[in-house]
Amino acid sequence: MSKLAQLREHRNTVAQAANTLNAKFPADQRMPAADAAKLDEYLGQLEGIDADISRETRIAQLAMEQTDNLLNRASIATPSRKPPTR
Repeated sequence: MSKLAQLREHRNTVAQAANTLNAKFPADQRMPAADAAKLDEYLGQLEGIDADISRETRIAQLAMEQTDNLLNRASIATPSRKPPTR
């Protein structure tokens, strides 16, 4: 599994835990301090994971651009072999 896929899987796990914790308390009921602190921890983790996913996505995009550039250079440097016309 790629690093990006692992990050996305981890993000989904943390997001699900945050949603489960949040769903325990109706909107009109105040969340206890310990649970609110745990929810804040989950949200902080999600921000960090999102930053990691963004970084990995940019790196993958740069790698694809570099590959495209190398392929373009190779196609320009290699003359096409067309049969001579008579």
